Amino acid sequence: MRSNDIVTLEHLHRVRASRLGGLERDLQAKLAVLRVIEDEADACRAELAQVRRQRDAWESEWQTWLSTHGVLSRGEDYNRYHVVLIAWERDVREQLAEIEARLRVAAEEVALARSIVRKAQVRLEALGEKLERSKLSLVHAKSQRHHREAEELAVIAARQVRAAWSTEVVSAGV
Repeated sequence: MRSNDIVTLEHLHRVRASRLGGLERDLQAKLAVLRVIEDEADACRAELAQVRRQRDAWESEWQTWLSTHGVLSRGEDYNRYHVVLIAWERDVREQLAEIEARLRVAAEEVALARSIVRKAQVRLEALGEKLERSKLSLVHAKSQRHHREAEELAVIAARQVRAAWSTEVVSAGV
């Protein structure tokens, strides 16, 4: 691997890391939306529980009054209150159904965003590993080249010493 290739890989790694950051921010935003909708659903369920408690209280009061007095003297009031409770409960159930539909959509968007983030993380990790292997390979290749060059220089120096030694021996003998 050449150093230009490593520079290209480093640039690609920075681009993918930046894109991953954007994908993670998008996921966080979708999670925030999901939490808001979950809070709405919880509030709506709490209101529905309140409606049920009031209906139970109304039923209990009505039954107690009927058994105590035998007849309903305030039948219209009880009937109106019952109608109000039924309308309130219906409205809350409709609201909860709408919220739960939005909740499903938001949960699907979060799941998709998580999947996209995970794929981007895997790709970034793989690229990072390839980049590290490439850098190690380049360092190893440079080290081998320097070692070969050092050996070649040593061989050349040894030849020069032998040549000088041979020349000295020949000159001394003449």
